[in-house]
Amino acid sequence: MNTNPADLAATLLKNSDDRDSLGTYKRQLATLSQIYAEILQNSKTWAELLDLAMDSRLTGFAGFQAPAFFMLAESIYICRRAYHSDIDECLGRAKVASHNIQDARFCAKSTIRYNAIRYRWWKWPDNSNIAKTVEELCKNSASPQFSSLHCVGEDYSKRTTQGLNKLPLPQWLREAKTLKEIAQIYQKSVVELQRFNSGRDWEIDTPLPIGTWVNIPDPGFVNLLTGRLSAEILVKSDLSDEERVRLIKALVPLASANSTVLDTVLSRLLIVSRPNVVSILDAIDATVKRYLRDFQTKNHSNFNVGTYKISTNHLPRSNCLPLTSKHVIL
Repeated sequence: MNTNPADLAATLLKNSDDRDSLGTYKRQLATLSQIYAEILQNSKTWAELLDLAMDSRLTGFAGFQAPAFFMLAESIYICRRAYHSDIDECLGRAKVASHNIQDARFCAKSTIRYNAIRYRWWKWPDNSNIAKTVEELCKNSASPQFSSLHCVGEDYSKRTTQGLNKLPLPQWLREAKTLKEIAQIYQKSVVELQRFNSGRDWEIDTPLPIGTWVNIPDPGFVNLLTGRLSAEILVKSDLSDEERVRLIKALVPLASANSTVLDTVLSRLLIVSRPNVVSILDAIDATVKRYLRDFQTKNHSNFNVGTYKISTNHLPRSNCLPLTSKHVIL
């Protein structure tokens, strides 16, 4: 594999008008770093790729940057096999991005997803059972434990109001304190909010104390969570490779609601599966090439990821799990 981080940096940063609008470069670099860490075991290169992915010049639209930083934080976790200060940096940037989305409801929705990822799913307890969590998610993804988290009195402290195109958040969003008012922000029924917060005896018009966490039903967050769980599955030392494959495969249907998250989960499935059947590798390679051609045609992308192909000769032939075509969901 001929990826040179210095060359990548020159390619990505040469045009001041073309940064990382959709978070695509961050995701590509993060995925490459995982390959170097998990398969090629080249710590120097994966560290350089992660540093490049975190370059502050790779900016873009806030709504796309927040989930891209979540994915980058997961990749850092996978590569380092431990919690690291760079993860806090990524999550902090995800918060900034979430708070600075122009549309008020989109800003609020991204922020409650950040809250859930940051405060409920990082850091992972050492005694937790990841297999049980995945099974519960697949069985009942509409459970309160898999909801987003609204904070009463959220101050959106990272939102900037400077600049001609910056809009202030409306009063009805910032000052919502009752279930009825909060339900209106996320366009949910009050009955839904009461069900997701059962046992707390909240009346719909009772003001809740500042700082109170409120579960918000959010199918889109469930999709985002599959990426976080797939990373945890890769890192957990008490799982066999067979168990990792089984658990990540179980996440694929929920991940498929969003093609970007699906790409992330499938890439991790391939990393842990390490298919060593040439016909399957060729089929995967052909599919990725076709996908890249379509993507670059539609998006006029000037980042030719196809240059950084991994040939079958680079893949370790030992300790590989057999993977047949029925296991590859593309």
